[in-house]
Amino acid sequence: MMEVKISKGRATFNKEAAKFGYVKGEAKWCKFLREDDYGNYSVNVYGDEIEDLIVELEAMRDEAVKAVEDLGKKAIPADVYKVDDEGNKFIAFKLKSTDYEGKPTNITIYDVGGNKVPDWDKEVGNGSKIKIKYRAAPYYMASTKMVGISFRWYAMQVIDLVEYNSSDSGFADETEGGDAPFDTDGEDF
Repeated sequence: MMEVKISKGRATFNKEAAKFGYVKGEAKWCKFLREDDYGNYSVNVYGDEIEDLIVELEAMRDEAVKAVEDLGKKAIPADVYKVDDEGNKFIAFKLKSTDYEGKPTNITIYDVGGNKVPDWDKEVGNGSKIKIKYRAAPYYMASTKMVGISFRWYAMQVIDLVEYNSSDSGFADETEGGDAPFDTDGEDF
């Protein structure tokens, strides 16, 4: 049974409320060699396996909502997944690049054979097949009354790498025979 204590607007759920697990899927916007603009390592995971995980996480969230409401507080359920512009569901996992003491954190990387790779230096591009180890735990924000699930990831197995190359503009010669359809005269558009 999930228990929660709220003191000075801060909610503390019992340790049993957190769930550790693994999920496979397709990676998008994977940042783990360096932090994103917000000081996080992050990855969005897509695919069939997250559908089952969403069901589990919504049940966890709903149990957390009930625990907060049992204390006489208003609770509004937050979404446990996001939807991209094409209508695809995904889960966004994050890990702060430093812990609460300011010490650096990192994501442990494993290859397709399950071997730890301490010196991994390849960027994981969109479309890579990965498996991640995560921790999901409920949260309550007193200011918004939102109850949701926070996601943290700690390790990643790269099953099928689509390496990201930041120097690739995505543009190549698309003309037939190399003839440009218009005269550029060296002008920039």
